[in-house]
Amino acid sequence: AAPLTLPADIEWNDFPLGAMARLNLWPFAALPSIGGDGFKLQGQHLTDVGLRGLCVMLRHFAGQGQQTASGGLRSTPAGGSLLQLSRIDLSGNGQITDDTVADLCHTLQHPSTGASL
Repeated sequence: AAPLTLPADIEWNDFPLGAMARLNLWPFAALPSIGGDGFKLQGQHLTDVGLRGLCVMLRHFAGQGQQTASGGLRSTPAGGSLLQLSRIDLSGNGQITDDTVADLCHTLQHPSTGASL
């Protein structure tokens, strides 16, 4: 079955990121074509749940795609759009722990491997 293309206007916060990760729904979803606003990540309001969910999403799409020559994550999920992540702004966020930020850093450095921290 073809993956379900998610709506473009989803605000990616703790709830959708955490739910998609916890319920293991990423294999059944595809990101829509993302316009000028890009991926709407609410970085200043994420908690560890949302940031871990983001890591799961990045690892899932990295498993389907490849890294660009500049080291950026690029993925072309079946039935979905190209995911290009150029910036994650977590500045001013006092709700996330160092362990979860370390997991994000590990995911960005080695996107196709599982969480090992």
